[in-house]
Amino acid sequence: PLSDASQPVIGDLRSFGQAIGFGTAFTEIEKVMKDSEVNPVAFTAAQLISVAAMSVIRYTIDLNHRGVPVSHLLQQFRGWGSIGALLYTGLITTALTVALETYVLSKLSAVEYSIILR
Repeated sequence: PLSDASQPVIGDLRSFGQAIGFGTAFTEIEKVMKDSEVNPVAFTAAQLISVAAMSVIRYTIDLNHRGVPVSHLLQQFRGWGSIGALLYTGLITTALTVALETYVLSKLSAVEYSIILR
């Protein structure tokens, strides 16, 4: 949310860090895809596993910091509706996006890709 802060706040740092992180990721993916014969499907799977693992770790740390037991995580996924929504948004759409990104970065430079994204 917007605030009346005239000084930089932590959200500004996070926004700046996100842009740096995405730019770095694009250039690194471009290097990997152009320097070797990497299977794009396997590379996409590795990226998704890494993101999933880091997300679970971050969520667990956040729960512990707030004093919420980790078993609370399992209680949130009682119904198939929750699991289906999580799989669709967290796995299927992300996999398609990362696979397309990996394919494009095997054909274009990170600079050209960034210009297309704008």
